[in-house]
Amino acid sequence: MIKGGTVTRAELRSLLATARGRRHRAGAPYRHARRDALFLELVARAGLRPSEALGVRTQDLPPGRDDSRVAVSWHGTRRYVDVPWSLAARLWSYVTAESLPLEARLFPFTVFTAHRMFRLYAHAAGLRDVLKLDSLRGYAAAQAWRRQASVLGVSARLGNISVAAAQRFISAIEAQPDVEAVAVCPSHESMTMSDTNELKLGESNVELMGTHFEFLECTPDRHPLGLRVDFTRPGELAPVRTGFMPPGSAILFLTPAVAQQFKAVAKRKT
Repeated sequence: MIKGGTVTRAELRSLLATARGRRHRAGAPYRHARRDALFLELVARAGLRPSEALGVRTQDLPPGRDDSRVAVSWHGTRRYVDVPWSLAARLWSYVTAESLPLEARLFPFTVFTAHRMFRLYAHAAGLRDVLKLDSLRGYAAAQAWRRQASVLGVSARLGNISVAAAQRFISAIEAQPDVEAVAVCPSHESMTMSDTNELKLGESNVELMGTHFEFLECTPDRHPLGLRVDFTRPGELAPVRTGFMPPGSAILFLTPAVAQQFKAVAKRKT
């Protein structure tokens, strides 16, 4: 059912940005870049099977903000799946721009082409090699699991898949790379963040372009007693560990690949 693991939020953002920005070798924008990105986002955020997403027609799109559900079919069974209205609005915008009739498929290509397309964009975005097209559905599974740690909830979100299949998705969620806190230090001495997504550690710089990070500062005036920090894995409610930030400290959250860059620079500095 699921091959390879599941994408994290940062990986999904990188994948979609890569698809939207695709260009021909001559530099001209790729005509179907918008369509490809919408397909990938629909699979990920609605948890649709690739074949379900490929079967969506203009007439299946949500009628309005008050009913933001897309109609999909699977083996003769029709169901309605909630999608964020922001995504539904982009789908309608695409339909309008392409002048698609009501009976037209939004994504007129095959499942085989969809798998090849995912591999192309995933490679260009620098995603983990283990990820597959099915890994996108794991993003919707993770969202459902975060809302309520229920196997049946994940099963329903992914189109009433079997409990065994839902459990495989959950296992993949729990196996996601941790987003770790890799540095705690006096914020006014060792670490600063700039608008160019660059981390400065002493005289060394680590570029953070295309990565996901968060910067939390415990300032003495706002937090004179310090802060408690809980570290959690994607899809899990209970913290893996708990830490404490003293006043005047800062903490940087990085994805594992970039964390290794930071640790290497820190090692050279020490």
